[in-house]
Amino acid sequence: MFLVKLSFIFGVIVSAPIRNSRTRRRIRGKINLFILRPYIRRFMKREYGIKINSLSFVRQQSLNRVVGLVNDKYFVKIFRNISVKRIRDFAELMSVVEKSLSVTVPHIVADDKIAMFAYEKIDGVDINEFDKSRIQHDKKRLFAQVQDIITQLQSINVRKIPQFDRFLTDIYSQKYGNPTVRSTSLTLGHFDVNLGNFLYDKDMNITSVIDWDTIAITDDVDACWGVFMRYWNNRYK
Repeated sequence: MFLVKLSFIFGVIVSAPIRNSRTRRRIRGKINLFILRPYIRRFMKREYGIKINSLSFVRQQSLNRVVGLVNDKYFVKIFRNISVKRIRDFAELMSVVEKSLSVTVPHIVADDKIAMFAYEKIDGVDINEFDKSRIQHDKKRLFAQVQDIITQLQSINVRKIPQFDRFLTDIYSQKYGNPTVRSTSLTLGHFDVNLGNFLYDKDMNITSVIDWDTIAITDDVDACWGVFMRYWNNRYK
C-alpha cells in the first residue's frame, strides 16, 4: 500500500505545474501506472497467464484510483485509500452478484499484494452511440430494463453474502441510508447506476452492467432508483 500512495504523491508533485486539469490528471495517471507496472505485470501473469504488451491510461478519478487497460483487453483499477482486504471482499461480493443477474457482470479478480483488481473488457454498445432522441423515444423500455436489474440485485439475500459485516460499514452505505444489522429491509444497490454504466446491443437492450465500485448495502429500497432518476433528470429531462 505504501508504494501505491507514493506513486500517487509523486504523480501529484510532477504534474502540479500543469495548468490544464484534464492534462494534469492524465499525466498523474500515467505516472501511477508506470511506477506500478511491475506489480501489474506480476498480477496479470499470475491470474491470466499473459504478458503486458500494452498498458494504456484510461482515467484517474480524483486522487483515489487510477484505471488502466492491459493489452486492450483487461481493465485494471488501483486504489490509494482502500485496503487489500476490502478489495478482496469486493471480489467475493461480485462473484455473488455475477451469479444472480440475468445480464453480464464483470468477473472481478483481486490482487493479494496491493489494492488492485482486474476484469476482462466486455463487448457492447456504449450509450453515446445512440442519438439522444432515440434514447428519449425508448425511455419507457429503458426504465423497465433498469428497474428489472435493480429488482434482481435487491433479490439477493445480503445476510448470506461473504464478509457481510464489513460491507455493512462500507462508506457508500452511509450515503444511502444508515443500515444496521437489525434493519429489516437490507438490500444491495449499485450507486452509480446510469445509462453510461450499461452496455447495449444494437436494439438498445441492456446486455451488461459495469463499474460496480459503488456497490453497497443499504436499508433504503428506493435509493438505487433515486440515483438513476437524478442522472436521467440531469441529462435527458
